[in-house]
Amino acid sequence: MNYAVIIARRIFKAFFLKKRDEWKVAVICVIVAATIWFLQAMNRKFTTRLRQPIQISYDSTKMKPLSSLPRYVEINATGVGWNLLRRNLRVADLQPIAVRVATPNAHYLLGTQLLPLIAEQVQDVKTDFVITDTLRLAFEPIITRAIPVVLDTAHLRIDSCFNIRKIQLSPAKVEVTGGRSAVNSLPSQIIVTMADSVREEDFIQNLPINCPDDLGVTIYPTQVKVEIILKKP
Repeated sequence: MNYAVIIARRIFKAFFLKKRDEWKVAVICVIVAATIWFLQAMNRKFTTRLRQPIQISYDSTKMKPLSSLPRYVEINATGVGWNLLRRNLRVADLQPIAVRVATPNAHYLLGTQLLPLIAEQVQDVKTDFVITDTLRLAFEPIITRAIPVVLDTAHLRIDSCFNIRKIQLSPAKVEVTGGRSAVNSLPSQIIVTMADSVREEDFIQNLPINCPDDLGVTIYPTQVKVEIILKKP
């Protein structure tokens, strides 16, 4: 009985090993066939949906964006399988389409406007149409505004032996340049404060002109010369 069990086990093991080898051969054949089919298929043309990077440029001396600019559009494209696969796998490495916005009054870009640009700049596939219907834009013009500069006399400390005869600021105005909304939000006057006490009859000091950093504006010049002429009572 024991011999019969041993023989049966040996026969079963031999049969199992034989079947497993056959499965290995079958799997290899399937892999080879699938590889050949895949290579042949990738040489044919397909139509699919792709994500195309774009880069919107503008004249930063005349306008500024109020929000993040669009970076991608969806297109329907036809091309060889290898090119389509490469574009799907390496979308971040693709050369973006250059799109120029000429005026801050441009509030949107239509897909029909982008189609000629994409068709001209994308050579490895044929762009059938742009799936993205509209790209929303938000720009505002860059403006320059002249704002008077005044000295904060309420906190001006003067030696008790003198009275103020004259206060002169040079320049009397500064130019503030930036986005229209930021520039127009500034007050009608820029106030500068003198921390030092005035103890001389002819006192001159350069004071910085400060503006909130979050406004994104530039000021020229960045300081003003304050001349205070005193007189004795």
